[in-house]
This record gives sequence, structure tokens and C-alpha cells, in this order.
Amino acid sequence: MRIVIVFLLAAGLWSCRSALTRVPDTAPSVDLAAWAIEKMVDRHGGELFYGADISFEARERRYRAVFDTIGSYRYERRARIAGQEMVDVLDAAGFRREVDGGRISMSPNDREEAAYALGQVLFFATFPHHLRYPAITTEFIGVDTLEGRSYYRVGVAFLQTISGYAPEDRYVCWINDQDFTLDYLAFSFERNGGGARFFKALTRQEAGGLLFSAYQAYLPPDGNVDLAGFGQLYLQNRLQFAARVEHNNLLVKRYTSAK
Repeated sequence: MRIVIVFLLAAGLWSCRSALTRVPDTAPSVDLAAWAIEKMVDRHGGELFYGADISFEARERRYRAVFDTIGSYRYERRARIAGQEMVDVLDAAGFRREVDGGRISMSPNDREEAAYALGQVLFFATFPHHLRYPAITTEFIGVDTLEGRSYYRVGVAFLQTISGYAPEDRYVCWINDQDFTLDYLAFSFERNGGGARFFKALTRQEAGGLLFSAYQAYLPPDGNVDLAGFGQLYLQNRLQFAARVEHNNLLVKRYTSAK
């Protein structure tokens, strides 16, 4: 399963809005979307994200993400394939691949696809911390009730490229209005034929002061990309289970320089 986020919000992007049913008294009256996003990011670790060296295993590969400041990152993926050690690196300098310590050449298309795949995995593993970027637009869609809990629904888009997503990707976050955890997430994409996914957080673990979630991923029926309505489709059992997304042997360390 493929997982992962310069986009301007198109008119009518969040076409299926439900009426606002309830906003707790603690919420501000202005810019509710930005407020909810900030509370969610803080709940998942906030500033501890910067200076974090995060690594985990997924699908027989070891991933690593090093973050220094906003916009500064280094992504790595290591795997042993056919007896050879392959290392992929993605940072501000671009994407490169080494096999048994030697750098190999790749076609522009293969390099772009590999960079996108690596960025997707690590972008989602460290979501929602990227929402602290200043070049972001948010839109409050309404309050939704899923499985007995109330959620803020917030639409998200970025105004500049951040590795791990394509320009056309769109996101909706379901933010718990009590403890501000990200319990559900939907996104749509146009790359590789396009599509959409819905994620439900199953279990959480804290490492290095950061909160990480394992997700269950679902596909919508008939190519539906109306993200705001995915929560209700989930309740109606109209989403198709796709995969479980986990991060095994998770480790978070602090570092002084991104090397």
C-alpha cells in the first residue's frame, strides 16, 4: 500500500460539509482550524520534534528521519536485497542511492519515484508535526461524531513543496476535541492514477516525548475522494480495509547535528 503531502485550496474542495453541531466553550471564536491544529501538534510532542532522530522498521526495511529545524530534514531507508546493502537518502540536496557503499546512477523518473516513496513513509510516520510549517492553509469543516467521540474536522493544504507528498494531495484531520489526539485522517492524491485513503489510529506509543500511532488504512468505494465524508462512510462500513500501518522497533534519540 502506498502511503503519505503545494497546494492551493481549490474552491469547493471541502464540498461535503456537515453543519457545525457543537464547539466547546474552550475553543476560540476566530481561526478555530489553526487553533485545533496547534493543539494537536503540541499534544503529539510539539517542539520535541526538532532535535529528534527517529528510526523504526517497516516492511523489512529500516527507516530513519532526522529533524533539525522547520524545513530541515534527512530521510533514510536501509534494506538488504539479494545480499546487497541498499541505502536511500533524501534531504535538501536531493535523493541518492548507494549499494554496498557505492553510489549508483538512476534515471530521473526512477529517482523521483524512489524519493516520493521514501518521503511518503516518513512523512506519515511523523505526521502531524509537519503541520507546524508556516506555509500551510487550514479550513474548519465542522464537528463530527465518530464511535461516540466528538471531533474537529480540519482541512489542510500546503503552499510549498515538502517531501512526502505531491502538489495535488489534500488532507482532513479528525482531532479529538477533548485530548487533541489525531484519531482519524483522510487524504487524496492524483499520483499514479489517483485515489484516497482513510486512516484510523489504533494504538499509540510514546518515545522521546513524541506520540506515534499505528493505523488501520481503508479505501473508499467507487473512487470517492470526498474526504470530509469519509468518517461517516467508515461508520456505515462502506470503506474497504487495505492494510495495517505499524512502526516496529521504534527509537527516538536526541542529536546535536543532522549528520
